[in-house]
Amino acid sequence: MFARSYIFSCAMAPHTAAGILKVIDLYRQDSSCRNALWKNTLYMQAKLKEAGMDIGKTESQVIPVIVGSDRRLREISKYIYERGLYTGVVTYPAVFNKRTRLRLSMSANHTKEQMDKCIRIITEAFELL
Repeated sequence: MFARSYIFSCAMAPHTAAGILKVIDLYRQDSSCRNALWKNTLYMQAKLKEAGMDIGKTESQVIPVIVGSDRRLREISKYIYERGLYTGVVTYPAVFNKRTRLRLSMSANHTKEQMDKCIRIITEAFELL
């Protein structure tokens, strides 16, 4: 139950690959979604940095928010979940012990209000815990 192969053994399903290929095809035809995604991603990155968060050197729509210790990550994750915000978490052995993180995934459909609420909840969690 604790072996690395248990954690990292998931291969991509064929239907997921087919869906990704379809999305790439759609994005080639119309760049408005891609442009909205990058606008949202850059907005979120800037606001998180402005709030003093360590987001590493991400270059994708997946934004890490470095927490540090596993215990603090669990506390922060629970706090933000109880306030209606779900994020992924990345913990050891996927990352070094002191580099555990929240994993935010941006989309073109996020509104500014949703992003601002997300930043507010995460900031509160970091200040309190």
